[in-house]
Amino acid sequence: MNRNVNILFGMIILLLVGSCSKKNDPDTQLPSYLRIPTDLTGYGGSGKITIDGDLTLRAEGEETLDPTTKTYSGVLGRITIADITAQFTAGQPLPYKQTSSVPPAYYTNGQLSVINTLAVGIYPMGYQSKPTPTGANADLILNLPGPQLYSARLGTLSISESTVIKVQNGRTLYRIQGTLLCALTAVGTGTKAGQDYTITGSFDLLLVN
Repeated sequence: MNRNVNILFGMIILLLVGSCSKKNDPDTQLPSYLRIPTDLTGYGGSGKITIDGDLTLRAEGEETLDPTTKTYSGVLGRITIADITAQFTAGQPLPYKQTSSVPPAYYTNGQLSVINTLAVGIYPMGYQSKPTPTGANADLILNLPGPQLYSARLGTLSISESTVIKVQNGRTLYRIQGTLLCALTAVGTGTKAGQDYTITGSFDLLLVN
C-alpha cells in the first residue's frame, strides 16, 4: 500500500515539475511566427505584420523561401538603441531577394519604423505628423507591384507590449506588439494623385537590440 502511494506521489511530482518547466519556457508561450534563437548573435528577427483596409498585406515568420512559388516572404529587423526597424517581404521572387536589386515591377516589400522609443504608448505617425517632445515618431513605407510606392502621411501607432525576452552577451531580445491606423499617399502605376489610402495594421515583432 505504502509503495503504491509513493509511486503515485512521485508521478504527481513529475507532472507538476513538467508543467512548471513548460510554463516557464518562453518559447512555449510565443506564437509559431516568433522564434527565440539559441544564440542572439546574427539573429535577423521574426514576427508578423498585417495591413488591412484600402490595402491588404501579410508577412509572417522569419524571411523564408517558398519552394513552390520561388518567392520570399517574412519579417526581419533590428533595434538600434531606441529605434525599431522592421522590414518585411510578401512574395518577392527568388532572384530578387535583396530589395535593392528588385525590379520595380516586382516590389512586394515594406518597412515599419519607430524612432526614439521602445516604450508602451501611442505615437504620431507619418510625414505630416508632429513628433512627441522626446522625438518619438513612426513611419511606414510600402513598395508594391506596378510599381507603387505608399508612404504614411498622418496617423497613429500604438505599442501595447514591449518586453525583454532574453539577454545574452550584451544583446537584448525584445518582443514589440502593437497596432496602427494611418492614411497613406501613393505614387506610381494605377494610383491616384492626392488620394488617401486608409489602412489599419498590427505588428508582433521579435527583434534584437
